[in-house]
Order: sequence, then C-alpha cells, then structure tokens
Amino acid sequence: LGNGLSSAGNNEDALAVREAELAMCRRLGATEGTILSVQNNLAGTYYKLRRLEQALSLRRDVYSGHLRHRDLGPLHQSTLIAALNLSTSLVDTGNYAEARAFTRKQMKLATRVLGSDHPITFDFQWGYSRAFTLDKGVSADQLIEVAATLEKTLKTAQRVLGREHPDTFNIRGELAFARKEIARR
Repeated sequence: LGNGLSSAGNNEDALAVREAELAMCRRLGATEGTILSVQNNLAGTYYKLRRLEQALSLRRDVYSGHLRHRDLGPLHQSTLIAALNLSTSLVDTGNYAEARAFTRKQMKLATRVLGSDHPITFDFQWGYSRAFTLDKGVSADQLIEVAATLEKTLKTAQRVLGREHPDTFNIRGELAFARKEIARR
C-alpha cells in the first residue's frame, strides 16, 4: 500500500502507512532485515516530503543496521546502496565535510567491490562532487580538482551507460555546475 501511494504521489498518505508498518514490524518481532527494509522505505518517504533531517536520521540507522547484519556487512551491495542513500542525505542537509569524508571512503569500497564502471560507483562519484560544488566554503582549486574528476567520470559513464542515461545526465550537469562555480569564484 505504501509503495502504491508513493508511486501515485500521495506521499503524506504513504508516510502514515509506512510508519504504521514499521510499528507493526517492531511489535510483531520481524527480522532485522525486514525492519531495515521498512526503515529504508520510510526514510525515502521522508526524503520525498523534504523532511531531510528525519530522512538523514533514519538513513544513519539503516546504514548502521546493514553493517551489523550478519548476512550483509560493509562490502555487500545492499550496504553500499544504504551508504549511498546516507551520503545523499548528508549532502542535502548541508553536512558537506562529513559527506566528503564518508563518501570518499564508500567510493573506494564501491570501486573495489563493484568496479570503476559500475553505476553505484558513478553515483558515489557524483555525490562526492556535489559535496564540493554545493559547499560555498570550498576553494576554486578544490572545484578544479572536482571538475577534472567529473570529466573522467563522464567519459566512462557515457561509454558504459550511454550519453542519455540518467546517471550520465546527472554527472554532465554536475560538471557544468562545477565549471560555473569555478568561474564565479
């Protein structure tokens, strides 16, 4: 029901359903994996409603839960996706320094586990760049370095995913934004 409501754009109603689902799972003693999944969906709904601090808090919990889960751990693809969601929330709440430190570490893990040509690795590179381009306190030199990295990432994404893929589009847009910020500074 929560997924259907969310897909239809009824995120306020989806929120009520997802909160009730989480409460029910806890009350009935659902598995840790089920609770992590429900929490992840709830965090996504908070995010869609622009309740960014609540999304960030839950995404921290989901990521920590993935690290603790006996079948997952830091190198599991689901954990990397939870880390990607957390890094996005860190950037979107303005926690740029924390986002850069966290995302840099996760980007290295994703590259090692999934490879440099994997879409999740591209998403980490894009998110890492956003932690610089949105931060008004970084220097032009830092942005020049970010732009150089984005140029390489864009070439790889275009080769692997194609020129019109949404991830390629995001990387291209971030590169244009980085160049604009360099010129402005």
